[in-house]
Amino acid sequence: MKNIFLASIHTNAGKTHASAVLCASFGYEYFKLIQAGTPSDSEFMAEFNLKYCAKNPSFLKTIKIHKAGFDLAHACSPHAGMIKENLNINGLNIKPAQNENLLIELAGGLFTPLDREHFMIDYVEKYDFGVFLVACEYLGSINHTALSIEVLKARNIKLLGVIFSNCQDELSKDFLKKHYNHIKFFELLYFDDEKSLKNACISLKEQILISGVLDDLPR
Repeated sequence: MKNIFLASIHTNAGKTHASAVLCASFGYEYFKLIQAGTPSDSEFMAEFNLKYCAKNPSFLKTIKIHKAGFDLAHACSPHAGMIKENLNINGLNIKPAQNENLLIELAGGLFTPLDREHFMIDYVEKYDFGVFLVACEYLGSINHTALSIEVLKARNIKLLGVIFSNCQDELSKDFLKKHYNHIKFFELLYFDDEKSLKNACISLKEQILISGVLDDLPR
């Protein structure tokens, strides 16, 4: 399978939960581009493996977790973390952990700083993998979703689809679908136990396979 990016419209939009479901459902390996502070998203993935994947091998694959591109001790924007920790890393030089079968989870939104000079979207543009964009529900989310879609289009970056993460606001979803009817929209259901996770995984996987946005995936 080809590498993919998992981006979002905002911090805490549900990227890591969506990453876990995609990795466990399709067999992607997990690579967090930048980890700022603790607990880490890789720790969440390890816990997800123990809590869910190990107990449900019939529909969940154990997630292989790669070391993050780099780690920052401070839970803040990467450029600020680098200044506080006296680091000067060029984020564009971070190599993906491998050349295929990898899900790369970004930090924050597309215009979250990657380092002291660059944004996350600069890294996406450099490597040119397809992007799933996670959207969530809050006042202003339509604006942030539309801006994210438009900047991906402006930079000729392939948007695989928008994943609504536990979004109950049908009016917001319908508005976006109406104005971007050429884009694929998917639903990631809320989960907090094995039963609801199974429903969420099966549903999202089925939606993506039917859409054909990842035609190189084994069915």
